[in-house]
Amino acid sequence: MVGRQGARCGDAFNRSSVLTYSAVARFDGALLTLHILSINTEDMQTMQGIRNPLDLDIIDASGYLTGQETWDDDHVAAIADSMRRHGWQGAPLVVLPEWAISYSGTHRLLAVEAAGLEQVPAVSLEDLFEACGLDLEAIVAADDLMVTMHRPEILGHLPDDIRAAYTLDDII
Repeated sequence: MVGRQGARCGDAFNRSSVLTYSAVARFDGALLTLHILSINTEDMQTMQGIRNPLDLDIIDASGYLTGQETWDDDHVAAIADSMRRHGWQGAPLVVLPEWAISYSGTHRLLAVEAAGLEQVPAVSLEDLFEACGLDLEAIVAADDLMVTMHRPEILGHLPDDIRAAYTLDDII
């Protein structure tokens, strides 16, 4: 695959869930360019109730840890009850897949097991930054931060509307 055209921060809320992939190939000496339209077909991509305005790839964050050491058990129970009745509602978690750490959604992550959901919808923090035209690795290096830790300073680089859409605005 040569490239992927997905939503960017500027058009996040006016985007359908169709992705365009482009590939270049040679066939009998001729150069062909293929444009492939793809509607997210994985089970979690089609889960009702997920709000993913940047149309980022959804991954399963089952078993991930959170950066938060305390939580409200009553709030977890209320979310679990809602999940049992309505399934996952709202934004996917924002995670660091290579470390199995969730940047957001401590209460939702804890409620999933009690609700009996089999998958936890999540998006990668790096994908979120990339969709906004930001280089997470360069920001981490420039600010002398560790991205593996639950560091709200990193999130301050994202636009306000994107932080709000992915439930990161309470973290800063």
